[in-house]
Amino acid sequence: MPYTKFPQFKSMKDFWEWFNSKRPSTVYLVKDKAKYDEVILAVDTIGSFALESNPDGTTISISQDELLATSICVEITTNLVVFEDMQELCSALEKADNLEITTTTKNKMVIGLVFENIYYFAPPTDDPFPESNKGYGEPTIAKNLK
Repeated sequence: MPYTKFPQFKSMKDFWEWFNSKRPSTVYLVKDKAKYDEVILAVDTIGSFALESNPDGTTISISQDELLATSICVEITTNLVVFEDMQELCSALEKADNLEITTTTKNKMVIGLVFENIYYFAPPTDDPFPESNKGYGEPTIAKNLK
């Protein structure tokens, strides 16, 4: 009988039930401050292009990814965006780990950006300012994953 690391699942629902049962309800994350600051600048640059092109018809949402909460996801919905400074745009886009541009049925486009590993898992500690956290901004933050 071959060794398997994970149990076999008959459906994705079974897998997700198993996966969620193994996930801790709370994890501690440490922000990579330098990378976070770069991401904020990149999002501001790209978002500004969209807002300047179409101030009334653009929405921007920013959130952490739902699975692990270590990445920042940005969604810009608009029907017009003009990128006038290619160098500035490319400099901002190179910070992203994923870029998707899709259209909707309502004559809009959605620009999706993912910036990975902005937060790192950290073990809980009694010391709110551990020595190993120097340079990473906020010490530890709890994120409820369930």
